Amino acid sequence: MKGHSWAEIGAAMGVTKQAAHQKFARAWIEEIEAEVKAASATATSARREGDHERAAAAKATIDHLIAEIKRSKPRT
Repeated sequence: MKGHSWAEIGAAMGVTKQAAHQKFARAWIEEIEAEVKAASATATSARREGDHERAAAAKATIDHLIAEIKRSKPRT
């Protein structure tokens, strides 16, 4: 779903953006949550090890995932 709006997904399926969101959003959110947890664990581990570069990269990943969630919320 990365890079596609709910409207685009709905149009491809022949349904509204709201219907597409209702059908797929939960699974997508769960996938994103798992990615955020993994990146958070990486950031924590990197900070403990003093690896600031790896910690910053993990933080950037988390920020990107959160921005993706915000962009994907259906607009009414």
